[in-house]
Amino acid sequence: MAEGPDPRDKPLEELEREITCAVCHGVYQQAKLLPCNHYYCSTCIEKMAAASRGRPLHCPECRKETSLPPGGVAALEPAFFVERMKDVYGKMAKAEGKVEAFCEQCSAAKSVAFCRQCTEFICGDCARSHQKMKVFAGHVVASLEDLKKGGAKSIPLKEAPPVACADHGEPKKLFCFDCDRLICRDCTIIDHRDHKFEFLTKCAPESRKTLRHSLAPLQKVVADMEGAEKTLVSEETKVERQKEEVCRSIQQSFDQLKAVLDQRKAELVKKAGSLAQEKKEALAAQKRVLQVAQKEVQLLVEFVERNVEGTSDQDIMSIRTQLATKMEEEEKRHRQLSLEPSATADIACNLPSPHVIPDDLGSVFVQPTPALVQNPGTFELGSQVEVKIFAHTASLGKTSLPV
Repeated sequence: MAEGPDPRDKPLEELEREITCAVCHGVYQQAKLLPCNHYYCSTCIEKMAAASRGRPLHCPECRKETSLPPGGVAALEPAFFVERMKDVYGKMAKAEGKVEAFCEQCSAAKSVAFCRQCTEFICGDCARSHQKMKVFAGHVVASLEDLKKGGAKSIPLKEAPPVACADHGEPKKLFCFDCDRLICRDCTIIDHRDHKFEFLTKCAPESRKTLRHSLAPLQKVVADMEGAEKTLVSEETKVERQKEEVCRSIQQSFDQLKAVLDQRKAELVKKAGSLAQEKKEALAAQKRVLQVAQKEVQLLVEFVERNVEGTSDQDIMSIRTQLATKMEEEEKRHRQLSLEPSATADIACNLPSPHVIPDDLGSVFVQPTPALVQNPGTFELGSQVEVKIFAHTASLGKTSLPV
């Protein structure tokens, strides 16, 4: 089984972000785990709990509701790995020269080397002591330059000191499987005599192996979710692209319908214009005939009036028969002309009401894939779902509207 992720594999900048509390933006201090598996400084959680005034608090990152256990913040599980990451970050920062390294064994003198067994930075004097004293036999001392060249992987991780038993003061180096807790050697004689227990150095590797093996199903779930997310993103892209295609089809169809209507409108307007022109020409011709006739009759009227008023009795009597005959002829002749308009303003149109056009002209609908139609609601996480959008618009064709 492959080993879990080593914090030394991460760049220093990323590791720095991981040891920074999202609430106070400082380095984690006594980090505690919330049930949602996000972790914050103990004091930060205490402040959040105080601000919630007895109500469940919400995780600042995932917003999940969390109720503190009866023991309060102190009863929350500690985030053990955070302290390990802090230790890794501190050593990496010193090894890469981002933080000045001082001797961790004797004084505040600047360190010049690193002991891989002590997992501490040491000064020149302590480095020489490591070479001379028997207590340091077998210790490997590396210069800071060698440490930089070797990178973070060349820095050994310091094991956490064993926790002291509260009852016996002895280090807890064993684990009781019946009680599921750490115990010391004295505990095995007194309270856990008949229990199943084992040294940490023996049972911890096996527990790590078991937990890593148990991760496989969860890792499969994560992989499936990642695949499903990619599918969703792909479908979102397809839906957006399909929407644009459908909108283009709708626009083209209604542009065609509008073109048909515009063409028919132009035909009807032209027809109305030609009918009006015919009627106006007929009326104009009739008006010209009437104007000529009116002038002829008016001229005769004026001629008769001048003779009646301006001639002698002898003259009027001489031409009276002639004048009477002429007036009678003109009256008969002009009475034959029609005084009624030969054309009237009776142009009309017959057009459909806008209400004739249905409100559901055309449609946009979703057509599911056959698999979903046959088995609705049975698709699983990671399965591909295809959604197609269609548009249908009725073609009006060229409409014939009588005038």
